[in-house]
Amino acid sequence: MSQHPFRVLSEGGASSMSSGEMAALLAPDVTFHSPILSRAVSGRERVQQILANAFEFVDPIQFTLELSDRQQTVFLWNGAINGYEIQAARVISENAEGQIYDISVLMRPYPVVTLFQQAMRERAGSTVPEEYWELAPSQ
Repeated sequence: MSQHPFRVLSEGGASSMSSGEMAALLAPDVTFHSPILSRAVSGRERVQQILANAFEFVDPIQFTLELSDRQQTVFLWNGAINGYEIQAARVISENAEGQIYDISVLMRPYPVVTLFQQAMRERAGSTVPEEYWELAPSQ
């Protein structure tokens, strides 16, 4: 079974994530859902920047599973942040043109996810508006 191009670029690290090849995989209105943000981020450029920044903190990434049908692909991977192990799942959904229009990420364990969030907030704070990092007041 061949590997999904998103996985191949992910294995290339931060430089691959910021490449034109990655931009070509993403739909212009791609949406990114992450446990480190309080709301989804939309738009090819912003999502691509977030992905590139994320791959600067998680090293090395080792994919353990890739499952797909015609519209969705699920990846499981392991990595490390500041020497602490992290596991994650990423689900990508593709439109009829084969571009990724939705990316959802799940991560564990929570203490390591918080380290990742802190590092990402420092690095990608200008890419992602401040209100995306905090919960809105409950109603």
